[in-house]
Amino acid sequence: MLTLLDIKDVAGINMECFGRDDSYSDYRVLLELDNTPGNGILVHKEKGTIAGYLVYSNTTEGLTTVRMGTTYYYRGKGIAKKLIRKILKQAKEQKVAFKTYISLDNISSINAHIGVGLKIIAVEDKEWVWVGTSY
Repeated sequence: MLTLLDIKDVAGINMECFGRDDSYSDYRVLLELDNTPGNGILVHKEKGTIAGYLVYSNTTEGLTTVRMGTTYYYRGKGIAKKLIRKILKQAKEQKVAFKTYISLDNISSINAHIGVGLKIIAVEDKEWVWVGTSY
């Protein structure tokens, strides 16, 4: 579990990425999520500051990403790949599959997921791509 300060920082990064009206921009939503069994938030820090975060859920199908974001300053610097590797390590340790969906418009996220070895599983409604692996 993260500290309250870290949760508030993640909410701020989410606001930067997805806007003030997004539910994950409210630190109270993230705090509740981080305290719910099966869910969690992974962060990557650079020089003591959160550079990016990944919100995940443990479902009956395995681990899945709910939301991921990186501060503008750290975009394009490999933070997303580091976070994806963390969740893949967790999936491997738990011996469960990992699967997530990405908007087809989000080419950088698709490339980050493929760049760490995930495979495209399916395309849904010509809007979403599913990527994943199993252990």
